[in-house]
Order: sequence, then structure tokens, then C-alpha cells
Amino acid sequence: MTLKDRIRQHEGLRLTRYLCPAGHTTIGYGHRLLPGENFQRITREDAERLLDRDIQIAKKDAMVIFPEFADFSQNRQEVLIELLFNLGRPRFLGFKQMIHAINIDDWNEAAAELLDSKWYGQVGKGRGDLLIKMLREG
Repeated sequence: MTLKDRIRQHEGLRLTRYLCPAGHTTIGYGHRLLPGENFQRITREDAERLLDRDIQIAKKDAMVIFPEFADFSQNRQEVLIELLFNLGRPRFLGFKQMIHAINIDDWNEAAAELLDSKWYGQVGKGRGDLLIKMLREG
């Protein structure tokens, strides 16, 4: 399954705006509405465009946060992109111990930090366990 397919599956698609569990106004595949975006309803094509843009933003953020990002395995890159997509950069930066573990190449500790997070309890075992396994095993 590709990164984009996983995000589609995990986020689900809503063509009308809604409040996400964190209380943010959201639309499409978990796109948090930005100032000036007043969408009430979008098309599937609009949702795909927003998804592509949000994935690119998450990837750019990962490249800034992790100087060695390009050297990570594809699975690890995708996990970090999906986490940044799901959490947003500000909340992701709160995972200080996980970020530190990744930066010292301790993937087991990074996975343990993710497992021991509030995020894991919110997303559930299916998504959480999959991403933790991908992070740990590379």
C-alpha cells in the first residue's frame, strides 16, 4: 500500500467540512482548513489536490526536522511524513524524545516513544501498530 493510499484509508474522505478530534475545521482527507480557506463542500478531485499538497508540506517539514531524512529507508520516510500529515508540525515537534531517538539512529527507542504516546491511543492499534512496526523495522 502506498503512502497516499494509507493516508486515504486512515483519514477517510469527507467532502463537507467537519471538526477533527483535535477540534480543527477539516475537509477532504484530513486537510486542516487554513486561514482564507472557506470550503463548505469540495469535490473528490479537490480532496486529491489538497492531499497531494499536504503530503508535500509534510515531506518538506520532515526534511527540515531530520537532516538525514534522505538517508532513511522509504518506510521510515513514509511514517514520518504520515505522522507530520496527521499531527501537523507543531504537535509533531512535541515528540521530543522520539525526534531525538531518530536523530541518534535509535529506531527501537523512537518506536517505543510513539507507542507510549497519546497519539497511539487516539489513532488506535491498527494504524498505530502498523506505523510503529514500519518505523522500527525500516
